[in-house]
Amino acid sequence: MSKKVFIRKSMADSDKFKEAFLLERLPDDIKDALKRNETSLGKNPAFPEEYGDSFDTRMALRHFNDAKNLLIKIGEVEDGDSIEDALSKLIKRCKELEAPLKDNLEKLAYTIIVGTFNIPNGFLTMDISLTDNISNSQISYRINPEEKEYDFESIAEKKAMNGEILKRRFINALITGGSLSMARDIGSYIQFIYQLDPQLPDLYRKIMALNDYLLFTREDVGITDNNNRQLGLSSVKIGNSTSQAMIQVEAEIFPILIYEATKAVFELCVSHGLPQTKKAASYIMGKADFLKAEPWDMRLGYEIWNAFVESMDSATKDMFPYVLMYVSKLPKRVFNAFFQEVLGHTKRGKRMMNEIISCCRKDMSDNGSLEMMTTPNFLRATLSDAIF
Repeated sequence: MSKKVFIRKSMADSDKFKEAFLLERLPDDIKDALKRNETSLGKNPAFPEEYGDSFDTRMALRHFNDAKNLLIKIGEVEDGDSIEDALSKLIKRCKELEAPLKDNLEKLAYTIIVGTFNIPNGFLTMDISLTDNISNSQISYRINPEEKEYDFESIAEKKAMNGEILKRRFINALITGGSLSMARDIGSYIQFIYQLDPQLPDLYRKIMALNDYLLFTREDVGITDNNNRQLGLSSVKIGNSTSQAMIQVEAEIFPILIYEATKAVFELCVSHGLPQTKKAASYIMGKADFLKAEPWDMRLGYEIWNAFVESMDSATKDMFPYVLMYVSKLPKRVFNAFFQEVLGHTKRGKRMMNEIISCCRKDMSDNGSLEMMTTPNFLRATLSDAIF
């Protein structure tokens, strides 16, 4: 027999309710992975040193508590035997309501992305579509890191390359967190959704909140070669001085469409931080960009992004792509020092960020979006990503 899944502050305070629905603390498998540095970021040199709990543990706890509190605030969710069952039913209902609005929602997603990041006409081709079943998508993705060999010149070069992989992993978590933040910000586009169907905004809030919480119920979310457990996919084709960049985005529901499209735009920007040879860039992406890293990128990246944005005193959302492009191009040593200060919420971190924002404003004034959407010919390739 199914039961109503209620999530209320009064019920959450009872031991019976917490045992039935919400976890009081992080599960042991997640805590153990953090303790052993077996997350998608490992012992990343961009993390500041902390006394007591490690920095990534503190980030995971903050996100976990935020996810729980959001569910408690929402209250009643759906009929079901569990939160997983409730989420499945909500997604099904959402897809039913969105089906007759498919064209409108795809156009709206395009308008939101272009408007948010102030992307000029002619600089970027975007193919954004809602699909009934993402498993039928032709967009490729990588489940695990590639086991490819690389002919290193020296141990010094090997160490340097490992540092670039760690930098790329950190950047992936950062833009994953930023994309998740954008998708969760339903209030920024609620008026347009409400006009299409007033039932959808509430569904979106519940789906995003449930999915966020479920990230923390177990460390292994079950991603395999036979089941990628995705609601969305994206692919990025990097442009050059003579051809447009292109992003292809597919998702089963609208909030994930926003998530994927945002992440694809961010991916274009951070591609500028890859090494200046195709061989090295391909090797780093093969080691750093893989689907099984995504759950941890979401768990940790959301709080990394929050700290990143909090360090900006005056930046608007249309500056995010420029700031990401700028920091991705920083040398490893400077990159790590910068993020240690930013994540440590220091005054120096704010000063460094303000200097970067000043440079970005000048670049926006002088060059528009040309550099952001293009990159040298040696990097012209297709980057694929898969989320949820």
